[in-house]
Amino acid sequence: MELFVDFGFIGGDGRDHYRGDRQLPFPPAVASEKGGASQVTDLENRGLIFLDAGFTLLHPHPSVGHFYALLANGHGIKVDPKALDRAFYAAWKLCKVDHPAHPEVPYGITLEESHQFWKGVVTQTFEIAGFTPPDGDEYYQRVFDLFSTSECWSLYPDVLDGLDFARKNGVSLAILSNWDRRLAMVVKDFGLSERFEMVITSSEAGHEKPSAGIFSHGEERARALGYERFAIIGDDIEADARGGREAGWNVCLLKRKDDPSEGSSFPTAPTLQEAIEEIERQWEA
Repeated sequence: MELFVDFGFIGGDGRDHYRGDRQLPFPPAVASEKGGASQVTDLENRGLIFLDAGFTLLHPHPSVGHFYALLANGHGIKVDPKALDRAFYAAWKLCKVDHPAHPEVPYGITLEESHQFWKGVVTQTFEIAGFTPPDGDEYYQRVFDLFSTSECWSLYPDVLDGLDFARKNGVSLAILSNWDRRLAMVVKDFGLSERFEMVITSSEAGHEKPSAGIFSHGEERARALGYERFAIIGDDIEADARGGREAGWNVCLLKRKDDPSEGSSFPTAPTLQEAIEEIERQWEA
């Protein structure tokens, strides 16, 4: 799914969640010689599996509107979080099309560009919902900073098992996501940085999935660490599956049991571990 980076995700799905303030049940990762996440003993044809982030690894919880309203309340502004949730998607689409921070990357290249983009999204969300947006910059900076932490996000229940499986089996992982530069902060706040060789965002690459540019950027970074084959696991048919396939990568769509989307001709799996196993089967074929 197209990532609604930090200010923009609608959650509240009622599922079990793993929050950033919980102690995660695994020891520190074994670092490779390159300082990455996992040790791979067989260096011939080393493969790196990139994972999408939003709606693949994590999602907002309880919802975007919840946090918008919570912080607005601290500024003496009473708003309905559900109304903000309903307005968000339209605001996000409007800003992405009409007010992108950068021609290739709507969220911007720099943090300042990203801040200005998401300030516009929040402002539009309030207006579409029928509320007066907060004045000044303090509120928007607080929202921007809060969504840089794990407090607003939850990991899907199968994610930690999938990461454990990868480490136990010597599978190297990375992240490739349409997101701004704060994604690495979120990953770090969850205590997951050592699980990944690298965290690449569209803001860093200067291109968004499904553009070939972001896949080329990821491949170049991975080849510098000695990887020779590449795959991506994600939830979006166009951005992840089709984009990866056109880049020459192996792909697998992560379609959890409660995913209402239609079927696909691409390989699919219901959990992260099974998606990793699917990629391994493709590499062995």
